[in-house]
Amino acid sequence: MGSRPRVDGCAGRPRRSTKARLAGAGLWLASTLAAFAASAEPTLTDRASARAWMANGRTMRTQGRLDAALTSFKAADAIMHAPTTGLEVARTLESLGRLVDALGAARKVQSTPLSTGDPAPFLSALAAANALASELEQRIPTLAFVMEGFDDMPTIAVDGRAVPAGDLGAPLRLDPGVHKVVAHLGQLDASQIVELHERDRQPIVIKSPRPPHASGASAESTEGAWRTFAYVSFGTGAAGLLVGAVTGALALSAKSAADASCHNGRCTDDGEASRRYAAASAAGFATFGTALGLGLMGLALTPSRESSRGTLRVRPQLGAGIGGGSVELEGTF
Repeated sequence: MGSRPRVDGCAGRPRRSTKARLAGAGLWLASTLAAFAASAEPTLTDRASARAWMANGRTMRTQGRLDAALTSFKAADAIMHAPTTGLEVARTLESLGRLVDALGAARKVQSTPLSTGDPAPFLSALAAANALASELEQRIPTLAFVMEGFDDMPTIAVDGRAVPAGDLGAPLRLDPGVHKVVAHLGQLDASQIVELHERDRQPIVIKSPRPPHASGASAESTEGAWRTFAYVSFGTGAAGLLVGAVTGALALSAKSAADASCHNGRCTDDGEASRRYAAASAAGFATFGTALGLGLMGLALTPSRESSRGTLRVRPQLGAGIGGGSVELEGTF
């Protein structure tokens, strides 16, 4: 008998080719994504809610209640993610003076994918967002930081927010108004209040006026000079005190001797020696007082070791920027 051909467990079923299997998987994936996209679309209830939020936002804006209007427009945009809702968010932020946030909202609208087949209000909102973004880029004031002469770079904060070191080379966009710039290096701080108006381009120069090592040597030299002056003054004062005390004692002794030489109204000692000693004593005590004062002044003017490490100073530098000049934060180290 001939051997029977071996048949696998799928005998009677035609094998599917690899291409057929890939095609089936592709159809399944496409249908799954389509179902997901369909489920992400706002429902009729969602759309009605968004329309109500939009109507409330416009009412609040008409009444001048811009914060409430912004809350309503954001609620509508969270539902629809449409150019029309996003544009209202951007416009309301602009009205609130939050130009930086308004630019971000307008750019979000710009990133919305649209085609010519989309509703006309969407296309109009996209065009309006493009125009608003271009306008805001010109109106938003900026700070530009310029670092000069630092061995170790200071950290910079604006309105309490640290500026990343990598962003210091690019203009920093800020809303119009008053802002506080703080430079920090080790234990040293300096701050400057800057008022920005629309379209201002404000440079901030942060520099060390002299090299750190030269500054340290200069501070030590100044400290030594004042200390030496104080010590010399104290030495001179001590000498004056000694001369005053000794000659004062001699003056008293000479006066006693002169008084003792007088008999019946006649004196053999005219007291000249006593007067000379008294004058010398007065000069010695005067020298002591003057030198003591100079010595105390020298100690007072001697830089302390804490202060000799340097300070950060802030001073305005006018006439170097558009809309208000530049501001210079100086550091001495």
